[in-house]
Amino acid sequence: MYKYTVSVFLFVLFFFTPRIISAQKMALKKTESNYIHIKSDFERQINKLSANKVVFLYIHSNTCGYCKIVAPVVEQLTKKYPEALFVKVDIENTRDFLKTRYKVIGTPNLMLIYKGNIASAQYHFPNSTREKSINTWAEQTYPTLKKLSEHKNIDCITAFNYKKIMADKQFVLYRGNARLGDEYTKNINLMYQLAEKYPNYNFGITSGQIPYGQEIDSKYAKVYRRFSIINNIDNIQAKLEPYGASNHKLANVSNWIESNK
Repeated sequence: MYKYTVSVFLFVLFFFTPRIISAQKMALKKTESNYIHIKSDFERQINKLSANKVVFLYIHSNTCGYCKIVAPVVEQLTKKYPEALFVKVDIENTRDFLKTRYKVIGTPNLMLIYKGNIASAQYHFPNSTREKSINTWAEQTYPTLKKLSEHKNIDCITAFNYKKIMADKQFVLYRGNARLGDEYTKNINLMYQLAEKYPNYNFGITSGQIPYGQEIDSKYAKVYRRFSIINNIDNIQAKLEPYGASNHKLANVSNWIESNK
């Protein structure tokens, strides 16, 4: 009886243990597969990873106390949005690149990046509401902005790219930010409808949350919370009223665009 019991135990041990370990590895791989830590060749990799989808970019530092508090919140987001891609970079290794490309000089920073450019940013986390602030921002922005890749004629306009992208072209621009809540979501979705209706037009979105006073923020401050038509970077040809643009429909925005060709 003893030998039989030992034999059964050894059979169970050798048969099931590899499968249990394999299952654990698969589960670990599944939860970590959407979280990438980039340690070199930053610009090329970020451009490549965000070329066809919106990705979360988490900028941290090993010496940053606030980052140790924010890190678990980012981990939670990777599980909440398993289809999303999260990219982590250490500011100590990327300081010059981040300062030039995103005007980032401190940590922690969490951004949504598309085609290498900022679609929305969350920074200066309030101490007492840090976790709530990050989660609210992610809920307001990611589900809406992840559809950007479906519309090839929409660009994210930032100080890094606006001179190159908007020069000698006409753009329909919407400038808002996630703090506007339903108004922001509604207007971004309206941009998607416009982009489908006018596939040969250029559309741009820019956020009032872009960090550290980027040039674009002051340049188009007069069109905040508005749809605007911009000609060749500098000429604001038309602004769609009323202020806030929260009650606009596809039909009246389309008529406005066509009347300002």
